[in-house]
Amino acid sequence: MAGHADKSPKPAFLTRHSVTDGRVTMKDEQLALVGREVIVAFGPRRSICMYSPEAFAVHEDIVYAALEKYLQHFERVPIYRQLVATRFAASIDAQKRFRIPQPYLSRMQLDANHPEVDILHMSGDGYEWLEIWPADGLSAGPDTEDSFDKAYERLIEAMRGPVGAAADVGL
Repeated sequence: MAGHADKSPKPAFLTRHSVTDGRVTMKDEQLALVGREVIVAFGPRRSICMYSPEAFAVHEDIVYAALEKYLQHFERVPIYRQLVATRFAASIDAQKRFRIPQPYLSRMQLDANHPEVDILHMSGDGYEWLEIWPADGLSAGPDTEDSFDKAYERLIEAMRGPVGAAADVGL
């Protein structure tokens, strides 16, 4: 099954790709991982993530289970919106190209000054995915204004609870 693996993380690999008219040409190994019909959603620090439909279903289940367990309904909605609801289905064409829609290009701050992206293969919790970053975006520091990062940090904070928070401050 594309995008599904055992629960242990695999070594990550990184490749650089040119962006032409909002399109990125995928490598054969990347296509083998996610397939031609993909789910794309926001990722950390202005990246976007690409999943096989099966892998995204696992991702969504994990996020939703954590939201259900650790947060009240009114707290869940904005986090779910950033971590899951930003998804859309896309196809990779016969020339192995994926078109990044304009709102996602804007999120990534891709323009004529950033004509390249880095694609990072990630894995964990029984599934694999690709993260698409603006060139050199992985080496940038944290983005405290990024809505995805804020939502992710809020979920982690809730999962730590009072015990985790106390450990963080040395109590």
